[in-house]
Amino acid sequence: MLKSYRLAVLVFTLSYILPITAENTRYMADIDKSVWHVSTSKLECKLNHSIPEYGFIEFFKEAGEPESSELQLLYPRFVAHERAELYFTNPGWQPSVKTKEGWKFQMQAITEPIELSNRQTRQLLDNLAKGYQPVIYHNENTDRRNDVYAIISPVMFRAQYATYTQCIAAMIPVSWDRIRKSDLNFETGSARLSRKSKRWLEYVLEYARDPAVRKIELTGYTDSIGNFRANHQLASSRVEMVRNYLVNAGFDERKLRLKVYGEQHAQHTNNSKEGRAKNRRVEIKMYR
Repeated sequence: MLKSYRLAVLVFTLSYILPITAENTRYMADIDKSVWHVSTSKLECKLNHSIPEYGFIEFFKEAGEPESSELQLLYPRFVAHERAELYFTNPGWQPSVKTKEGWKFQMQAITEPIELSNRQTRQLLDNLAKGYQPVIYHNENTDRRNDVYAIISPVMFRAQYATYTQCIAAMIPVSWDRIRKSDLNFETGSARLSRKSKRWLEYVLEYARDPAVRKIELTGYTDSIGNFRANHQLASSRVEMVRNYLVNAGFDERKLRLKVYGEQHAQHTNNSKEGRAKNRRVEIKMYR
């Protein structure tokens, strides 16, 4: 008698989560096949999960950029640009069943991922960490009476999520857009690299390890204090200092291009202290 009662409760619980009718189609990884994959580096962290026969969700963060996610649908029987809904529900084995509101969105063409905002990304991750199941709901275009439920499984999520968050904590704090064209500044009459400049060069090296980086251009400048020849030599010394730092750290010297302008082509006025400080620099340009 007790066994029958427990079975009845389980059937009622699952019915509450997803209405069971002939017109419903459900996609979800089996408990023993639910897998979350994580990839890590100091420049990019990724966490993804496949929904068999439907698509996959991927969370990612690039260095210096906001965290975001994409839902890529491989499921062919949906209506592009039709409204869909994502909401959250407790899995059936938990003591009580609660549904939490998510958001509505438009389905995209099958080749276009559905991009989620930073807020939606955080909402997904927080609810998955609490054991909630994100559910994607929409109609099927071959039979509009057929409701489709695609479920992102929280099984095996937490362990990989911990690795993902550790990856984000270890990332460098600057984006490619900031690093690909940047300046290292110097004290008056000096070619010595400051601690701040060395830290920046370490960021440069992280990006430079990407085989797609085909060239780094270093250009030396000075302010207008002193004579032209001395300034040209000082600018050359600054470029050599940066070059040596990169090469000694293992960067391929053949990918370096050096230029020296001295006080020529100053980008800032030499009539102020602030302008002269900005002109005492080595400009770094990275090319992919």
